[in-house]
Amino acid sequence: MFREVKNSPAETPRIPKDALCSLRSPSPTQRMRKFNQDAPGVKLRGRPKKESSDKRDRKVSVNFPDAEEREVKAKAAAAGVSIAELLRICVFRLSIVGRLTDFEREAIRELMYQGKNLNAQVKACQANAWPSTKRKAEACLDGILATLGKLKTSKFHIIMIAKILAKGAAADIVGYVMREFHDKEQFTPDTWRVIDSDGILGNDYRRIVDSFDIGASLNKRISKPIGHIAVSFDKADLPRLTDEFMVQLAKEYMERMGIRDTQYLIVRHLETGSPHFHIVYNRVNLHGKAIDESKNFDKSRDATKAIKLKYGLTFSPKKKLYEDQQFGNF
Repeated sequence: MFREVKNSPAETPRIPKDALCSLRSPSPTQRMRKFNQDAPGVKLRGRPKKESSDKRDRKVSVNFPDAEEREVKAKAAAAGVSIAELLRICVFRLSIVGRLTDFEREAIRELMYQGKNLNAQVKACQANAWPSTKRKAEACLDGILATLGKLKTSKFHIIMIAKILAKGAAADIVGYVMREFHDKEQFTPDTWRVIDSDGILGNDYRRIVDSFDIGASLNKRISKPIGHIAVSFDKADLPRLTDEFMVQLAKEYMERMGIRDTQYLIVRHLETGSPHFHIVYNRVNLHGKAIDESKNFDKSRDATKAIKLKYGLTFSPKKKLYEDQQFGNF
């Protein structure tokens, strides 16, 4: 008997592992190892880490309307960068210009108005004889020069400190600010003056005190009805500190403090090297209600900061000292 022998299939040739790896594209680690042959034994861990300052892991989204989006895309395409890169370049290469204060905006409006007047006078000079418009043109020029002078010194380097003092009776506080209890030979009438008042009858010490007492009688529950705030300035700014400007600052400060619809007296003192004035006000308003003085020191701080931003005032170098004593600072 014969047994049929089946032929086993031919074995598939195997490709060496090294040859198989050589057919594949090199991995990043292999490429790095190729360039790292001079330092054998160094264990590679992928791409090197970035410094924390180089990482871009913070995102900011910006919403644009269709028209602005098309404009941004066009600018990015013209620059050959992406929109994100364009915005990043704009942010870190632009320069910030501070906003104008209300005073500066008003001065610019005045300049524009004077400029229109000057143009009108020039046309009038061309159409008519010069002497007929000379006076008006000179007045217009004076207005422009005055406005430019205001702009030149619009950044007031004024140190201004509002100090909230103790409350008390009208006789005591009014007597202090009007130098009633001081040496009459040293504190003569020309060392102080009343620059503004409201709801006060008369201008002498006794009548002013009586006026405050009458107003305070509308609310007997307030034992110390008279408030007192002193506002001082740096002596270098004495030429600029007119009575009118002091009254303007005092009224705005009182308005922001909520001191309204009540009697007040503003007295300027002139005997010291540091110009200052005192605000004396009735804590009982004209309706018999108490002035809201809650968080008074916080309100004073906010009020002084707002006035500082509005008029371009600077903070006092003694700011920390007065804040420790719970004073408001300009």
